Amino acid sequence: MKTPSSVWQHSLLIIGILLIAMNLRPAITALAPLVERMQTGGVDVQVIGLLTTLPLVLFGLAGLFVGAIGNRFGFARALGAGLMILSIGCFLRSWDFSGTNFERLAGSFLIGTGIAFGNVLLPGVVKSRYPNHVGLMTSLYSTAMNLGGTLGIALAVPLANWLNGGWNSSLNAWGYVALIPPPHLVASIDA
Repeated sequence: MKTPSSVWQHSLLIIGILLIAMNLRPAITALAPLVERMQTGGVDVQVIGLLTTLPLVLFGLAGLFVGAIGNRFGFARALGAGLMILSIGCFLRSWDFSGTNFERLAGSFLIGTGIAFGNVLLPGVVKSRYPNHVGLMTSLYSTAMNLGGTLGIALAVPLANWLNGGWNSSLNAWGYVALIPPPHLVASIDA
């Protein structure tokens, strides 16, 4: 990776980093405000516990392999793949087609895996692209992650009230949000 040479490249890269960072927490934080609705909807408390714990475990496990994937395929491709995995995970976790909670658990597995891509690769992008501004850029993307987590908490119940499908649709919505960073912003990471 090289340092961006124009203001346009800097802008695209920073926007891409911030949008990716904003997606790394809401899929997890949106679950807690919906627990009561999920229990009322028939989801066992043990399953809800797994839905919250599994992504956290996957942060660490998937993180062991993400660096190698980023080095092999490029950070932009790996981050794009991470966002797709996160999005698919959100969609799967929202529904239980089989009646066994398999889809929900598989979705949580994918959510943790997708988030691990951003957790591992974004600091590397910042250090390689902005070696003289690591502190500033780290605080920017950390703030974006916290803002994303806050939005997950703040919007979970309103989304459940506004969208058809209730809490399922509220959790599903974060899968669409993970698709927001356009490919050219993610591609600017390896430019």
